[in-house]
Amino acid sequence: MSVVTNTGKDSPSTASAEVRTGAASLLNPQQLWLRLMYVEAAVAVIAFIVYFVLALNWYGQAFFGTTVAYTIAVDAGVPTGSVHWPGLDAGLLPGDNILSINGQALAASPTDYSTARQNFHDVMSRLQPGDTVDVEFSRAVGDGASSNIVPASTVSTTVCRPPENGAAQCSAQYTLGSFPTNDFLAFFVVPFVSGLILLAAGIALLYLRPNLAIARLVSLLCFLLAVFCGGIFDVGTSHSPMIVLWLLHFAFVGGTMLTISLLFPAKSPLLYRFPKLVYAPYAVNIPIALAALMLLNPSVPQQHSAAWEIAAYFAMLGLLSIVLSLGRQRTLATSPISRDQNNVVLLGIALSVTPVLVWLINNIVENLRGYQLVTLTIELTTPFLIVLPLSLIYAVLEYRTIDSDRLISRSISYAIMLVALVIGYFLMVFSLSLITGELIGANNPFMIGLMIAVIAALFLPIRTHLQQRIDAIYFRTRRSYQNRSEAFAAELTRLSELEPILSALHKELDETIEPTHTHIFLRQSAGDYAALPIANGKAPTADTTDLRFSADSGVVELLNSSESVVYLESGRPWPIELRSERARLMILQPLALAGLGGSSQLNGFIIIGPPRSGEGRYGYEELRFIDNLTNQIAVAVERAQVVGSLENRVRELDVLSQVGQAVNFTLEFDDLLELINAQTSKLIRADYFYIVLREPANDQLYFAFFLENDERYTDKENRRWDLGSDLFSEVIRTTEPLRVLDFASAMTQRHAKIGAMSESIHAWMGVPLIAGQRTLGIMAVGSTETEKAYADDQMKIFLDISSLAATSLDKARLFAETNLRARQLGALNDVSRRLASELDVEKLLELITNSATDILEAGAGSLLLTVDDDNSGDLEFKVVTGEAGHDLIGVRLPAGRGLVGEVAKRGKHVIVNEAAKDPRWGGEVTKGGFQTDAILAVPLMTKGRVIGVLEVLNRRDGGLFTEDDASLLTTFAGQAAVAIENARLFQMTDFQLTARVSELQTLERIDVELNRSLDLGKVAEITLRWALSQSNATVGALGVVIGEPPVLQIVHAVGYEPEDFPDGAQGMIWPIDRGIVSRVIRTRQPDLVPDVKIDPVYIPSKRGSLSQITVPMLSGGEINAVLILEATRQPRLNLLDLAFVQRLAEHASVSIANAQLYDELTRANNSKSEFVSFVAHELKNPLTSIMGYAD
Repeated sequence: MSVVTNTGKDSPSTASAEVRTGAASLLNPQQLWLRLMYVEAAVAVIAFIVYFVLALNWYGQAFFGTTVAYTIAVDAGVPTGSVHWPGLDAGLLPGDNILSINGQALAASPTDYSTARQNFHDVMSRLQPGDTVDVEFSRAVGDGASSNIVPASTVSTTVCRPPENGAAQCSAQYTLGSFPTNDFLAFFVVPFVSGLILLAAGIALLYLRPNLAIARLVSLLCFLLAVFCGGIFDVGTSHSPMIVLWLLHFAFVGGTMLTISLLFPAKSPLLYRFPKLVYAPYAVNIPIALAALMLLNPSVPQQHSAAWEIAAYFAMLGLLSIVLSLGRQRTLATSPISRDQNNVVLLGIALSVTPVLVWLINNIVENLRGYQLVTLTIELTTPFLIVLPLSLIYAVLEYRTIDSDRLISRSISYAIMLVALVIGYFLMVFSLSLITGELIGANNPFMIGLMIAVIAALFLPIRTHLQQRIDAIYFRTRRSYQNRSEAFAAELTRLSELEPILSALHKELDETIEPTHTHIFLRQSAGDYAALPIANGKAPTADTTDLRFSADSGVVELLNSSESVVYLESGRPWPIELRSERARLMILQPLALAGLGGSSQLNGFIIIGPPRSGEGRYGYEELRFIDNLTNQIAVAVERAQVVGSLENRVRELDVLSQVGQAVNFTLEFDDLLELINAQTSKLIRADYFYIVLREPANDQLYFAFFLENDERYTDKENRRWDLGSDLFSEVIRTTEPLRVLDFASAMTQRHAKIGAMSESIHAWMGVPLIAGQRTLGIMAVGSTETEKAYADDQMKIFLDISSLAATSLDKARLFAETNLRARQLGALNDVSRRLASELDVEKLLELITNSATDILEAGAGSLLLTVDDDNSGDLEFKVVTGEAGHDLIGVRLPAGRGLVGEVAKRGKHVIVNEAAKDPRWGGEVTKGGFQTDAILAVPLMTKGRVIGVLEVLNRRDGGLFTEDDASLLTTFAGQAAVAIENARLFQMTDFQLTARVSELQTLERIDVELNRSLDLGKVAEITLRWALSQSNATVGALGVVIGEPPVLQIVHAVGYEPEDFPDGAQGMIWPIDRGIVSRVIRTRQPDLVPDVKIDPVYIPSKRGSLSQITVPMLSGGEINAVLILEATRQPRLNLLDLAFVQRLAEHASVSIANAQLYDELTRANNSKSEFVSFVAHELKNPLTSIMGYAD
């Protein structure tokens, strides 16, 4: 079991967290303390080097025979081996003050310790082992002290004079030797190695935890004790100035221990109220250290131990404070880490004070038997000093917990057995001594063998029985809770549903630890945690609350990272993660929080209030019991949730299967949308359901499916808006799913309008519809529940549905597009056949326009043709379908104006899906209710020339025109242009054929009329009349060429006044050597002048004349007449007029020639008749003469 208290969780131990959150800030600045620790470590290392050198130098000199204190008084050191010390054998006793050696006084005054030390070492440096020395010393006497004066003749070579002023002057003579090796090992090597171990441990801890205040304190304690152990040999031998450093280190051991007791294993509650109290131990330690330094110069040499005794007493006080603190905190420990730390350090202290027990036994044996069992010196006890620092280091690092309670119970058993063994052995030896009447020694082989046999026979059963009894007492509370925990585990095996499991937990807690209230929070589908009302057998429902905790709350974060119960101990700060939730948690009055961990996430947690007893706290065993229960419940809850999850998963798979198979049996796009909505609502609460699709052509969005409160609003579908900053646009742009807790607030934050959607939407979730590499749109759901977001698992299943839905929608779209293209191509083929068979241009244009709108399912369409009459390039509406279509027919648009003008100019199609935003759009041509939104215009081209424009407007489904539509319409327009051109050619051919037939008929009629008359005037009148009626001419004249030089005699004229005759004209005689007539006579070719103003040789004739045709009439290769036609109004004379007049002239020229011949014959006949008549009259000849003359 592990419990996390409110001291933190970031360090390996509770104390570590305490220091990080509190003490580290108190030891501010941290870097300064760290640097001081580095300095202290360096000082300790240097001191050890110095101590090692001093010890080797001293060991190489002659041994004085006793250990000597720094006051040059005999110290209490005794040999540890069989080699005797000559000074002690000579009678020197502890406390004797050395006055002179070989007659050389060491100091003038007994308190001149510095001079005495210097002279003492100078004398000893000159002596060699084997030299005999005479030592004079002073021995203090007093009440009972005279017994210390041992006569030289009876015990040693010491000779003392009668005491004076409480001291006797004594002398002794003995031979010097070397310091025994065994004693060197005991007095130097053992403490020095102990110090090295402490030094290495301190450096290692400082390296591992440099920023941990408690680690720095324990490292400091190691350094202080290391210097104490390493320098203790120097204090009794070399007496170097390092004694000051040694004493200061020893003096600060107590202050360091006191500080550790305030911070370890948990910070004292007093420090939360008085943070500066952490410096109090050192504030007391400084005067004590100064006092110790002052005692380095005692008033009498025998008080040389006073300086370190005061430091020792303060160190013992520090040790006592640690013991008291650990003892108190052990009873209040709530976590196994804290309990283990207490137990480990207490065991370390127990081992450290083992020399005290040995000293007590030594005293007892010495009083009984007159000798000590073990020679005990302070140097030999230094290995025990390292146990306490090492146990502190282990507790601070705390890499893993141990069952320290079990270790203590075993230690108690073995300690009792050891005491029993010693007492039993003593009683056995004593009893046999009484029985035999002889004193039997403790080392008697028989007694030892007998004891070994007893131990071999009785040790195991006695130890087992004793351990069981101790465990029954030591662990009685734990065993009681363990029995309840085992019974609860057995009960859980019979429960499979969630509610009975939680009811059993609530009941168990009520019957054991009796909390005032218990709140059980479980993870909801939305991802947050809510308290469940669970029946507990005593009341209708267990304690519950409306509070909910989100998945990212501090409570969940703390319990996710903790594998133990979080105990909120009174008087201590809460963990950092809970501070943001403190106000809400205080409503629940928590004392312990336990997480229900799962394999991948936190399934829930339990908040337990204080006990009903009013004690206000739970002990270690209660928290351990809570942890055991929650561990069992966590497994049961996860099992129940897994079963429920599997059931949900089956439903999800069924829904996904339905959606995945939808495209196989649902080919209608709208039916597919309905199916997706129906299947989604089975798994996710969707008060609002939307499917928004994207138009890739212009990045516009529209609702393909709009459902709110189970009602579909088709009138809100297919309304487009630009890709912007709204939530739908964000999902499409990022292709990432998105969840919000409040839809309206999220839209407002993005400066987006809610639009047609309801303002009652709270939780909202949207996922992209992605098929392959394309984002089709977004599928979104909304809920009216407040403060309840969609959960991660809901997001996951919604993503799965969207993936299948996107695939189905894409396939349905492709199927629909394929069907549409098939229908369009079929319609295009059918229309192509109809176009080929329709020769009426007007009907053909209507057929083209109607077919285009039907193929592309457009709402309206129009066909414009270029106006060729005036070469202006204007476009004229020929056919218009849709609203207000008839008003546009015949309307002309200037060349290059608007979209159709650009299409005609560039010869390329144009797609505009937002006409109002396109600068090329010139607005509606006619006023009315029709509004143009989307336009697709393609040119009608034939032989590389644009003959018109075909455009379709506004798709019926509200969609956009695409490049595929443009390609299809362009293909259709190409066929339509060819059909129009063919129809035009056919119509023109037919017109020309009709005109030709009509012309031939006219010429036939003219020929009939001309053949009926040989009168030149009549022929001229007929010719001129038909010429004027069949052309655009308004006036004309026909004249014959006569005379030499030739002139034009006007035979017949229409519309000419005398003032209209050309210059040079004499009545009806017009000149032919000037003007256009002269060019015609010269070239013998007809001449058309469309604009007489631009002809340089034109001679004005008819006033207001615009154009003129002049045609020569040939007969026999000679021009016999000229036909002149003029137009004084529009339309002007053209090539058609010229062609007709030319053919008319060809027909009329023969008649004119015949008329001229007839006229000549007539004139000849008339002349002949006149001549005959004249001759007959004059000559009065017979008729036969006349006949002969005539022949």
